[in-house]
Amino acid sequence: MRGPRLLTAAHLVCMWTAALAATPGPRFLVTAPEIIRPGGNVTIGVQLLEHSPSQVTVKAELIKLAGNLTVSVLEAEGVFEKGSFKTLTLPSLPLNSANEIYELHITGRAQDEILFSNSTRLSFETKRMTVFIQTDKTMYKPKQEVKFRVITLFADFKPYKTSLNILIKDPKSNLIQQWLTEQNDLGVVSKTFQLSSHAMLGDWSIQVQVNVSINTFLGGMLK
Repeated sequence: MRGPRLLTAAHLVCMWTAALAATPGPRFLVTAPEIIRPGGNVTIGVQLLEHSPSQVTVKAELIKLAGNLTVSVLEAEGVFEKGSFKTLTLPSLPLNSANEIYELHITGRAQDEILFSNSTRLSFETKRMTVFIQTDKTMYKPKQEVKFRVITLFADFKPYKTSLNILIKDPKSNLIQQWLTEQNDLGVVSKTFQLSSHAMLGDWSIQVQVNVSINTFLGGMLK
């Protein structure tokens, strides 16, 4: 996976800072990713340099280009202080996002004055996160305890940190148990549930909902 790059490119930012260096004034450094993926965050890095105001409000907006139309997909705004490097993170790109043309617009303001503004086109990769559902057994009997875990990973196998819903359904699709908005800070959620003595025989399912994606694991039971 390619790392962050200077916005739009390294030589462009250097030209800005060099031009500003001749006449003291606001100076800044902005970094941004060059690739976006469904389910992934877009994180912007901003550093205000020597001649910058003490505080600058930075707005980042992800734009989708559709013919002659522009559609705002994601946006975030934050206040940055001179002398420190901080980040601004946009919400996750929806998992059902289409492979279209995307641009990242970044604007910095101080006291109603635009200090910097730039747009850069981003590469879109359709690789999405993967959900693994693992149980401690392949078959279960009534009254047994079922242990399972849910693992969510990005395409590069790094943990995908998100909230998810977990639903347990019997062979007739009756909802038996659920966990809603579970947080998997390390990309893993582990759960257990107890089968009753009268548990219905057949194929049970564990459904995991992440954003709009639903992943289902089918497990059998024996009498």
